[in-house]
Amino acid sequence: NLQPRYAFVLDLKNKDVNTILNNMESITRKIIKTNEKIGIITREIDIDELDKFSDIMKNTSIRRKFIDRPYSYYKDMMQTLKDGVKILLCEINLKEYIKLLNEDKNKFKLELEEKEKRLKESKIINTNKINNQINEINICINSTDKKIKNATSLIKRNGDILTLGGLMFLLHGKEILSLYGGAYSDYRDFQAAYTLNFDMIKYAIENGYDKYNFYGISEFKDKNNEMYGLYDFKKGFSGNIEEYIGEFDLVISRFWYFAYT
Repeated sequence: NLQPRYAFVLDLKNKDVNTILNNMESITRKIIKTNEKIGIITREIDIDELDKFSDIMKNTSIRRKFIDRPYSYYKDMMQTLKDGVKILLCEINLKEYIKLLNEDKNKFKLELEEKEKRLKESKIINTNKINNQINEINICINSTDKKIKNATSLIKRNGDILTLGGLMFLLHGKEILSLYGGAYSDYRDFQAAYTLNFDMIKYAIENGYDKYNFYGISEFKDKNNEMYGLYDFKKGFSGNIEEYIGEFDLVISRFWYFAYT
């Protein structure tokens, strides 16, 4: 009962990266492009850095209340499956990120000066539109300042390179399956899962795989269910739901079955 009944799958056969990207929901596409702009990257790790992935999984399991495996389990998978397993970590260079934020802030300031000048010189009685635009720019500046402050604080605690999350993938036949993954709760605003999945989708296309399997979805009908969010995230990539044959119990002894369950 640890394995999913339903999976969310993306068909890659005869498709290129741009086709897949254009078919995604707009919010998913926007997050992927934003992450690329601010310098969020992924890189493959080997067994020497497996402890980093194991720590991500431990952190995620506590937050999301699921059963995590010990370090030895992931190590056995890498040693046994060899080329059949890949682990990607998602990272951001905070110094480069702050540099980009300052560039954005300077653009906002120039835009603000232009709007304020226009307002001052305006002979229009109703200047609500310009005032609203000025307010929106100030909100953007304040938001950027908060991001710069937060990123500066992160550098002091963690150094220039910040690990955001990770995913373990299984490669079999013509399919890549996203098996285990997570992200540090403190850095969830960076939304690493989008970049991790998209970079592996690109790898799958470039290496001739026909299917990218996001794997399990617990709930996809009830939007009020707490697990619907997992499906909502995956469906943003515009794939299809696949149902497995399922697992069923034939109860021989009601007493022992009750004790077991």
